[in-house]
Amino acid sequence: AYINGDNKIDIEVDGRKYHFDSEGRRKSRDLNRDNFVSSRGWKIIRLTGSMVHNEIELCIERIKELIS
Repeated sequence: AYINGDNKIDIEVDGRKYHFDSEGRRKSRDLNRDNFVSSRGWKIIRLTGSMVHNEIELCIERIKELIS
């Protein structure tokens, strides 16, 4: 998590299996969690473990964009 005053960012890192079902749709518990967290003023960024491992610079840039 990143918190600076009212700017709150929830940075999620998990595998695709955690967020998507076998047909490639977002899991309802994941969508419900997003709705709950965002309704409390948080921005959410989701990154997969493979993104962090293979494209760390892109991940950092995405986070920086949300911070500014």
